[in-house]
Amino acid sequence: MPQPVWRIPAKQLRRDYPIRRSLDDWYFRMTETSAGAWRVEGVDPYGRKVGRDGTDPEALLEQCEADARSLPRLPLP
Repeated sequence: MPQPVWRIPAKQLRRDYPIRRSLDDWYFRMTETSAGAWRVEGVDPYGRKVGRDGTDPEALLEQCEADARSLPRLPLP
């Protein structure tokens, strides 16, 4: 029997991943892990995640968006 898919509440997503871009239903955050080194992560309401590490946070954000776009789009109930 299929298991129900739980959605992460939008309020929690906005709190934990404060960056919204043009990609619907995805939330992102940037963290400087050490001097000049960045981690960019994104998550959707179903808990799917993308992430990149590097030195240019804006480029990493664009790459994460591209990664998220490559995932199948899930219908929101």
